[in-house]
Amino acid sequence: MPESVSRNHRPLIVASLLLVLVVATAVLLETRTPEPPQKVSQAEAEHLLSEAVRLAQAGDFAGLCRTISATRAACSDTLTDAGMPGTGVPQILSVRAHDNSATPTLVLQVTGQRATGQPYISDFAVIRDANHPDRVTSLTPVYWSGADFATASPCEAGKNDTCASSVDTAPPMP
Repeated sequence: MPESVSRNHRPLIVASLLLVLVVATAVLLETRTPEPPQKVSQAEAEHLLSEAVRLAQAGDFAGLCRTISATRAACSDTLTDAGMPGTGVPQILSVRAHDNSATPTLVLQVTGQRATGQPYISDFAVIRDANHPDRVTSLTPVYWSGADFATASPCEAGKNDTCASSVDTAPPMP
């Protein structure tokens, strides 16, 4: 092969090799197993609960839904039915981790009294914000609502009577 032909093909050969390298890198990155999400620590969950208590007792329910809740709409809906929180700080009854899902959740079961004096036991479920992994949010930010966080079937017999009765009365699927 003449030397002039091989010099003319060098840029094409280099470009082809670079293309192969880029494609190989993309395939390797695509097939790499993603890192599991970082679990929520008890300290992070307790700090978020403290912030939720501060906001609720200050009457800043919009701030509670905006900064603590993982879903603002669900927070607003829950507030409608929950009544007003009491002035006391809720006590933590138990801590349980739900790590068997794609979103590891730490649940603080808390107890206290609403403003009416009625006692409550609620689950304050905390997850990592998917868009900001250094930030935690709550699936159940209205800590005085009586929320019962369940990961498996929320309608198992005896586990959640409200859910079971709503399933019994639901219209048939089309």
